[in-house]
Formats: sequence, C-alpha cells, structure tokens
Amino acid sequence: MIIRNITERDIRRSNVWAEAWLPSKENIKQQRRFIHFNFIQEPGLCFLAESSKILGFVLARRISGDMVYIGPMAVLPEARSHGVGRKLLKRVEEAARKKRYYSALLNTDVKNKKLDKFYSSLGYEVIARTPKKKLWYKEL
Repeated sequence: MIIRNITERDIRRSNVWAEAWLPSKENIKQQRRFIHFNFIQEPGLCFLAESSKILGFVLARRISGDMVYIGPMAVLPEARSHGVGRKLLKRVEEAARKKRYYSALLNTDVKNKKLDKFYSSLGYEVIARTPKKKLWYKEL
C-alpha cells in the first residue's frame, strides 16, 4: 500500500468517494465537488491510500493561523483495521507540520465509538461536544 497526494485525475475517476465516504451513489457529483474544493485550497494536504485500488483518503485545510482542520477521512469497509486510516492521518499530520501548522482539529459522530479509540490512540483529545458531534484537538 502506498500513500500519495490526490490529483485532479483521482477526483474525476474514482468512486471511492461514494464507496468509502457516503454510501449513497446519488451524491457522487456533490462529493466530487466538495473534494475538489478542498483540493484547490490545500492540494498538499489531500492524500489517498492505494494498493490495486484506492482504499481511502484524507483531506485537510488551514482554518486559521497555524491550525489545520482534518476531514473528511474515509476508508473502504474491507480495508478498515489494517492501518490504512492510521497511515493516512500520520501522513497528513506530517505534511501539515511541514507547512508550519502546529495544531489540528477534526470531528466525529458521537455514536461512532470505534473512532474514539482510534483518535485517542493517536494523541487527539475531545475538546467539545454537541448532541451529535465530538470535536477533537491535537498539537502537531
């Protein structure tokens, strides 16, 4: 498996956006537009994991000063629990540090308990909650 920067071509050709991120293929054009918007803002902070096919992706962008927002990040169901998400997150954090971003935020659904363990194990802490979301923070 390799982790590499997302390209314009990837955005146009891949169905991973529908398969890994939102299971509804009805929204594929909207998903691609959203990914393209993030890609244009910070192309150096958009990565995908691939083997014989794309396994997952992560997008990030600067939100203020030296802070980066990470998300969305998605991994195909069959590739989960194989280190794909961990490698994607590590790669985007490394790229953010090189751009002199020193802290990161991301959010998760409150109901997704698997992600609690995942992000905690990578040094993220919950700093805020709403009834539906958790906001996570980490110093890079």
